[in-house]
Amino acid sequence: MTERTFANHLEQFDYEDLFTDLMKSEQRSVAWRAYYGPRADYTYPDPADKVQASWPEVSLSDIPLQQVHHDVRLVDCLRARQSNVLSAMGEPWHLYDLAALLSLAAGERGQTKTINHSGASEAADVSMRTYPSGGALYPVDLYIYVRDVSDLAKGFYMYVAERQALYQIREEITESELAGLFPMTTFQMDANNSFDNTAFIVMLVANLEHSFPKYGRLSHQLALIEAGHIGQNLQLVATSMGKHSLPSCGYFADKIAEMLCVGKNMYKHIVYCMFLG
Repeated sequence: MTERTFANHLEQFDYEDLFTDLMKSEQRSVAWRAYYGPRADYTYPDPADKVQASWPEVSLSDIPLQQVHHDVRLVDCLRARQSNVLSAMGEPWHLYDLAALLSLAAGERGQTKTINHSGASEAADVSMRTYPSGGALYPVDLYIYVRDVSDLAKGFYMYVAERQALYQIREEITESELAGLFPMTTFQMDANNSFDNTAFIVMLVANLEHSFPKYGRLSHQLALIEAGHIGQNLQLVATSMGKHSLPSCGYFADKIAEMLCVGKNMYKHIVYCMFLG
């Protein structure tokens, strides 16, 4: 068993294997329309399908963004953006800070676009957001573990942009359980790796249920690109607010999926995380 595990480990660092996989997935000019052209037989997600009636709602729609000081020039914000180690965090976060972050980085921008496609019985009115998304399908969902945010109970939440609300899907877990979701805190890969100064963690989950019928295998790549856009928005807005952030692609997907109750859904995959404090 040990030799097999070690052999599999080496395969992860064999570039020939990676090159072969990339060659299989790259879009080529030959027969592009047949293999990669978007299909028309797809539907847009319904926000109501994301939420369970048993989840407590925390509305963010009535929280004025004016409480948050983020009047910073874009050029200054870009130059100031940086990834901070966990021990360097510790800025206070309030519910109105979190509401502003989510609204500006991943919320709606007040514009609705009517999208027609041949496979639908009627046009879809889609509310545009503050980041680009393939086909405006917005397959990436934001889940948040709140650890230390004033006026908000600890626990796991899902952010639903269309409703400007957070929905609590699970209560808080122990610090040990939280640390066990990430390699950096489980294995102490760097000094002072703990969540003592972390206010909350954003976990980006790609839900390919609606994007796969349109884009096929390309839907996963589009979701990764979208997650990158959201991650950059999160860091820039946090920077403008004088807060700290650390993006991470190191996580135990199986453990997080279990915590978020998405492990049994074949369409949902954790793709990115962000620590803020």
